[in-house]
Amino acid sequence: MVPQSPRLSNAGPLARRRRPDRFVRLRCEQFEDRTTPALFNVTSLLTGGLNNPGFVGVTDLNKDGFQDAVLTNEGSDFAGGAGTTITLLYGRSGGGFNRVVVNTGGTNVSFASIADINGDSWPDVVATNENNSGTNPGSVSVFRNDGAGNLSLVGTPFSATGVHAAWVGLHDVTGDGVLDAVVCCFGNQTTDTNGDPAFVNAKVAVFQGLADAQGKGNFTFSASPIASLDPELKFSPTSAAVADFDGDGFLDIAATSAEVPQAVGDPLPNGIVYLFKGNGTGGFAATSQYDTGGSLAVNIQAADLNGDGKKDLVIANAGEAASTSDPNNPTFLFTNNAVGYLLNVSTPGNLNFGLTNSLTLNCRGTFAVAVADYNMDGKADIASINYGAPINGPVNAFVSVYLGNGVGTFTPPSPGTFTTENTQPTGIGAGGQYLAVGDFNNDGAPDLIVASATNRIAVLTNTTTPVAAAATVSATAVNAGQTDLAQRSRVTSIQVTFNRVVTFTGATAAAFRLARIGGGQVGSFAATAQTVGGVTVVTLTGFQGAETVGATANNSLADGRYQLKVLSAQVAGGLDGDGNGTAGDDYVLSGTAAAGTPKLFRFYGDGDGDGDVDGTDLSAYIPTLFNPGNYVAKFDSDGDGDVDGTDLARLIPNLFAPLP
Repeated sequence: MVPQSPRLSNAGPLARRRRPDRFVRLRCEQFEDRTTPALFNVTSLLTGGLNNPGFVGVTDLNKDGFQDAVLTNEGSDFAGGAGTTITLLYGRSGGGFNRVVVNTGGTNVSFASIADINGDSWPDVVATNENNSGTNPGSVSVFRNDGAGNLSLVGTPFSATGVHAAWVGLHDVTGDGVLDAVVCCFGNQTTDTNGDPAFVNAKVAVFQGLADAQGKGNFTFSASPIASLDPELKFSPTSAAVADFDGDGFLDIAATSAEVPQAVGDPLPNGIVYLFKGNGTGGFAATSQYDTGGSLAVNIQAADLNGDGKKDLVIANAGEAASTSDPNNPTFLFTNNAVGYLLNVSTPGNLNFGLTNSLTLNCRGTFAVAVADYNMDGKADIASINYGAPINGPVNAFVSVYLGNGVGTFTPPSPGTFTTENTQPTGIGAGGQYLAVGDFNNDGAPDLIVASATNRIAVLTNTTTPVAAAATVSATAVNAGQTDLAQRSRVTSIQVTFNRVVTFTGATAAAFRLARIGGGQVGSFAATAQTVGGVTVVTLTGFQGAETVGATANNSLADGRYQLKVLSAQVAGGLDGDGNGTAGDDYVLSGTAAAGTPKLFRFYGDGDGDGDVDGTDLSAYIPTLFNPGNYVAKFDSDGDGDVDGTDLARLIPNLFAPLP
């Protein structure tokens, strides 16, 4: 995963810091007690059987409806020894987990990725091994799900070809329908010919996934990378995010690089995000670079922060370890640590992000980030895990939550809500290293699972009461109940189907407005609501008054284009009329609706509903004229039970004329 902070221990030396070397050993005293009102409650705590877990991911391995977790055991070259396993936590119906440990065939297991490799719908896993670092190349272990939730190692790990394999992702970057493996190796630090910092065996390597005879992934990958991204000597990738950032249909890569100072004693500079534009066949071109918003960038996630449909970037910057110079108050600090984020301003084929924003409140060694709608307001929020302070009697790890406003800015909540600091106790002691989102109590609200270097795992359940999503209109039908719905010669009913059962704040008809475009409102109509198949269906009939034709309850709308509105304010709980995920918008069905939406119009004589009265319609009309034995209701303009001269007089002006 990320370059780990020193592992905490009450005895023995501190674990090695993987990167950078000048990250100092630490001493500090307890910070303030963080027992403020929380957005989360710690409901499940697991200890023991772990070895410096640096990654946790959430899935349902056995498809029993309960969230499971996959953890990597990095271990240490000091206390505890090198980790050689992944730990699988299987969720139980009564809460808690059953634990299974699986060997990876490598050492210093740093990161994992979960995806369905062979297309059988069961989640499989790959994991990176650093293999005691030094000059040893990292490797990737591949695990297959047997269809019952059990993972088994496939063959032996394949070489990552770089040193310090710290991140892996499974994505189809070649476009052949088979998942490929993207691996970050941050390499070994050295100097170039000018004495400036440089890295060797550092790269983002792409390994093509191989297929079986059916074209499905066969759990093997190309022996050598099909792409090896190493744009410059200072490039030292610690993590990556893979997505189609510019909307051209091809996956791109955003990789973080934790920069090092130019001279000994200089502070760590801010990290860099390197962007690599994909060509859809496994090739990538380095494009632009961006500041990560803090130093020691160790984790990056792609998520839509402002609801524009584009994946933005969120980065955890762990910062540089330091301590105060006051011997009477040796408080541990992480300097220049922050949550950085960049909004995506790309256009198709043009990969581009805006200026970097930094969230610095409540950062204490920010090691990972996770985006979800934690307070259930329909807007993306950011949660981060903070390491704390690694000494005996340390500052405990905590989660910080930054609430989004839906347009790309984030603030803590107001005092008295989740507190101005907005920190959440985790119960895992010190050394918070990773977090992931899951619904562990099946209540619909996003919970968190967090992992620490002190070998503890905790589930933080969300205390927000989930609010049912706003109702939407899922379907409409004109002339509902008739066998010929396509015709628009007469419009005598309109049916509106919602996506769930809804109630109305007043009379059902008051929730609907019907008007002719360029004309007036339809005077009145009946609205009948029924529950059909677990959803509400409302049928509008009996059009009366202005903009109608006829003198009975079987009236039709008059010729013209119409607009139907379903009023959000008249639907209990509101209506998501425009499909943006939030309530408060009216639903509109118009006579000028977009392609694929039923157009709302009436044009007498248009028997096939194509918007005109032509020879096809006339040939169907003539046999009904003055012939009760061939009566067809759609050609009875006034609904009086026959097709006579009155109806013919109304047809003639429409024949071969455009729809008004």
